[in-house]
Amino acid sequence: MGPRGGATNFKMQAYGVVFLGKTGSVEEGDKIFLHQSVLDSLMMRFGEGMLPHPLIFEIRNVKFGRVSHCGVLEFSAPKHGAFLPKWMMDNLLLEDGSEVEIRLKDLPKASKILFQPMKYEFGKLPTPRQTLEHALTKFTALTQGDTILIRHGTKDYHLLVKEVTPSVVRPPAVCVVDTSVSVGNRTAHMPTIHILHASDLLIPFVWLFLVVDPASHCPSHCRMEAPLLLFLCCSVGPGAAAM
Repeated sequence: MGPRGGATNFKMQAYGVVFLGKTGSVEEGDKIFLHQSVLDSLMMRFGEGMLPHPLIFEIRNVKFGRVSHCGVLEFSAPKHGAFLPKWMMDNLLLEDGSEVEIRLKDLPKASKILFQPMKYEFGKLPTPRQTLEHALTKFTALTQGDTILIRHGTKDYHLLVKEVTPSVVRPPAVCVVDTSVSVGNRTAHMPTIHILHASDLLIPFVWLFLVVDPASHCPSHCRMEAPLLLFLCCSVGPGAAAM
């Protein structure tokens, strides 16, 4: 049976999750809060027990046209409101009360993701691979051009989603649920991560590649490097840096 009545496109006002009195972990990841009526409409559309999995929404700033993608944490928000993590509000150029359009979206599974940490300090973390791997479990989708929040201990790090593959939608975006994206297993099918550290006097960006094997849902290649080769660099081997 095909889809029935019921909307998959909604307009409402956006607010930070702080308006719900929620802080801490709800600021991490890409999950938002929507009203129960959104879920009711989707169930009317697809039928009970037939909802798409995962639920992914495209969210667009009506005024500026800026677009991102997200999942849903709860359908418990006040009516006519969408409550977003602060980093997502910033990405979408939203102020509290700004109008957004939210619509159900089907995205392809990720096969490659390229991140660009906005601060070199992320590459100096004792375990950046595990930090990123854990952080990605809190995401439903990634949109090219977004700057996402990664929290490690008491510090926040921001990473630009530089490129995603496949890029069959506009803006390019991918689903990261059920892709089992893990970082840094040094096996015959996973080349060792290589890092090029530039002089501390000139701090370049660090690029982190994640490539997922579509057949096994495991990464087939992962590399961190400093692309600004003008700087004095040295190569760090597996024994010199614990990733």
